[in-house]
Amino acid sequence: MRRNVVALVTLLGLIATACGTASKPAGGTAGQPDPNAVVNIAGPEDRWPPQGKGAGSTTYAYEFNVNVYEPLIYLGSDYTLKPGLAQSWELVNGTTWRFHLRHGVTFHDGKAFTADDVMWTWADRQMRGKTLGTVVSTLGPDSVKKIDDFTVDFTPKTPNNRLPEQIVHPEGSIVEQGTKPQVQRMNIRFLPDPQTRLEALKSGQADFVVDLAANATSSLEADKSFRVVRSKPGRNFLIYINKTEGRVGADPAVRQAAAMAINTKDYAQVVLAGNADPGRWMAPESVLGSSAPLVKAPAFDPKQAGTLLDAAGWKAGADGIRVKDGKRLTMKLLGQADTPAGSGEFIQSQLKSVGIETQIVPTPDTATRNTLYNSGKGDFDLDLEGPNQNDGNPAFLPVLRMYSNNANTAQFAPGADFDALAAQTFTATTTAEVQQLAAQMMKVLIDDTSIVVPVAGAYRIYGMTSKVNLSDPHPSNTNQTWFSLTKTK
Repeated sequence: MRRNVVALVTLLGLIATACGTASKPAGGTAGQPDPNAVVNIAGPEDRWPPQGKGAGSTTYAYEFNVNVYEPLIYLGSDYTLKPGLAQSWELVNGTTWRFHLRHGVTFHDGKAFTADDVMWTWADRQMRGKTLGTVVSTLGPDSVKKIDDFTVDFTPKTPNNRLPEQIVHPEGSIVEQGTKPQVQRMNIRFLPDPQTRLEALKSGQADFVVDLAANATSSLEADKSFRVVRSKPGRNFLIYINKTEGRVGADPAVRQAAAMAINTKDYAQVVLAGNADPGRWMAPESVLGSSAPLVKAPAFDPKQAGTLLDAAGWKAGADGIRVKDGKRLTMKLLGQADTPAGSGEFIQSQLKSVGIETQIVPTPDTATRNTLYNSGKGDFDLDLEGPNQNDGNPAFLPVLRMYSNNANTAQFAPGADFDALAAQTFTATTTAEVQQLAAQMMKVLIDDTSIVVPVAGAYRIYGMTSKVNLSDPHPSNTNQTWFSLTKTK
């Protein structure tokens, strides 16, 4: 299924998922969608190549596999929860999540889907393989119980009212015990280089390209043989500021000035070629619901940034870089390997305009980056990342990256008040309640302490031939559901 060969992916509306179900395509191109269409897909690098056997296998982890191995709950393109193999779910006893499973579903080999398959996936494979840590860390050996053939209970060992929002991740998809899941036909050609994917589309080797480069959109849209489809923002580019004692970011004035110095509108236009919204939140706006307006984000105001630094004792030197007590205002900037080209230089230029010197630290691979990021002692001041909203939990990102009880948060964690908000999200009983808590946490990080600087909310970009359409593009980097994919004759 993961062979590095030319991809021939059968029209998704016809693809049998792990449990043999199909979803009706939504919308389409001009003309009648072809129910027998085959779509050639060029995808980016396979970030989770298969390794291990049995419960520890990563075969089920690849982001496109949500179209093959069906989860109990889907994550919609608006980040709300949609029924998958579970037709409904409810919180009982205040601590137990009860899932009512769909009837009449079969696997590829004709075997009926029942609670036994959920038990093998969650009570066995997940507990031994531990692939979905956000959920498994809260489960005990007896947490998952079969009530009857179509009812399963999850009772976390510690309160976890976010469980339904977390199990949407494709790593939690249901797998039939004892057999290798297969689909009718789904071969993806993995082409890590975006230019190579673009050439595959133009040459006819691919009908559909995932993660089209932002700088390729204008030329492709000018050719009537192709179309570009953009999702709503799903990936948010953020700068995390290291506030560890002894770093210049420990000074609140420096953090606030850095946030005010970056023109996020220009970043979206220049670096991402207009394929993004200016940064405001840590996660997609829709995740926060009606609480999104609680987060304002700093306005671009380099003059006020300079005033703040002057008041804090950072005075401009002969070369324009500020100095305090003989120490230059220099910040080391890290970036992930897949950070958009030109990002570091853009930020460097913006910060220099207010007297902050920026040294770009190349991080060509994860190992190098982790070495610089180790145990709260990493030698850096700014960390440019592009995290993705992996599940339906509104508090996912602020808790993961800033809650002091989690790993690798020592450089950023705001403190006890923030942790109290994070802890409340575990037991919040309504979506609106956890949305408000998540917005309050983001307000602390972005507006109150300037530990996080939102730079851009990037669109997910798909390129395709004019015969192919994706009317409901999913913004998530992890939960790729292509139910609306169509192709005309």
